[in-house]
Formats: sequence, C-alpha cells, structure tokens
Amino acid sequence: MNKRILLLALSFILLGGVKMEASEQGFNVSLSVKRIDHIPGIPGGSKNPIEFPTVSQDGHTIEIDIPHPEYVLNIVDSNDNVVYTVVVPSNVSEVDLPDTLSGTYELQLIQGNWCFYGDITL
Repeated sequence: MNKRILLLALSFILLGGVKMEASEQGFNVSLSVKRIDHIPGIPGGSKNPIEFPTVSQDGHTIEIDIPHPEYVLNIVDSNDNVVYTVVVPSNVSEVDLPDTLSGTYELQLIQGNWCFYGDITL
C-alpha cells in the first residue's frame, strides 16, 4: 500500500514538472502550407520538399527557430483582414505581437510563393 502511494506521489511530481516546463517554453504552432501564385498561368516551382519552419508561441511572443529564411509575418482575423504585419529577418528568432490583439487569429509566414499558416490565440 505504501509503495502505491509513493509511486502515485512520484507520478504527480514528475507530471507536474513536465507541465511546468512546457508552459515556460510556450507551445508549438501547428502549421500547414499553401502556394501563393503571384503570376497566374505560369507553371513551375521547385520539386524539392518544402522545409517547414518550427514556430512556438508564448503569450504575445512568437518564436521561429533559426536558421530560417526571411519571412513576412501576418496576423489575420476571422474576416481575412490583415491586422498586423512585420518582416522577420533571417537572423531574428522572436517577434513580439501587440498587446492590443486578443482572440483567435491566423498566423501567416510568407516566403516567396509559400505561405505557412496556423491558428493562434492571443
């Protein structure tokens, strides 16, 4: 009986530690990708696999793992209006979003003809 209580207490301590670590580092943003055609009617494009950025969110801070190419970061509301935009140079890993934004938005990272997008809640 004492062993069970000890194991149970140890499990709660270990799980609590993992949860605390995850909240300190934020969480990953799940991204999808779509092609943006700037010049309609012209086929082509690279046959190489697309390299997804690794993006995490901690409150109003977005972190993009370096190295990455230069991106245009857009925050888009539910009516498809861009409410915030900024260029993220390749040597910048963190972007602080305005505190005035609250709710659910689509995060877009645009690089060339590719748009990586996912939902975030601020």
